[in-house]
Amino acid sequence: MNTVSFSPWPSIISLIIVLGIILAIGWLLKRSKIPLSHSPINMKTIAAHSLGPRERLVVIEIADQWHVIGVTSHSINSIAQLPKQTLDNTGSSANGQNFLSSLQARLKK
Repeated sequence: MNTVSFSPWPSIISLIIVLGIILAIGWLLKRSKIPLSHSPINMKTIAAHSLGPRERLVVIEIADQWHVIGVTSHSINSIAQLPKQTLDNTGSSANGQNFLSSLQARLKK
């Protein structure tokens, strides 16, 4: 009687190799600077101010116009639209307060 012996090692080694390749591709994609979306919208974040642990006030630029949006963990709301402004990039730590006061002044216009 012929008995055929089966060894699970080739299958286990093949599985480890395939899983290693999948993890390596995922790591490479995460480390690469290739954008995953090919959106034609040119959108840029101008400024952001934290209002609480999960609330932010964000100014984004879309097509030469600034949009002020409120971002929470549950929703994103448009607050105002402003014409494109010039930025004062002084790099000081008081920029958050300057941002808030200048935003309030521009919204009053």
